[in-house]
Amino acid sequence: MAGGAGRRRKERETAMCGRFTLTVDLDELAAAFPWLTIPVGVEELQPRYNIAPTQPVAVVPNDGQNRLDFFVWG
Repeated sequence: MAGGAGRRRKERETAMCGRFTLTVDLDELAAAFPWLTIPVGVEELQPRYNIAPTQPVAVVPNDGQNRLDFFVWG
């Protein structure tokens, strides 16, 4: 039983939180990353204060392509 309790404790210590925020709009993002390519059709980006798993979220991937993309996490 001691091993099981330790394993559960470690899972709690490394677990990701369930929600996070995106507090910038598209103009602020473009000002912070002037080289950023915005996908066609994305005309605005509203701040969101309760992003949950499985919801798409705007990201700037560190993949050398200098673009805004949308990822789903969780």
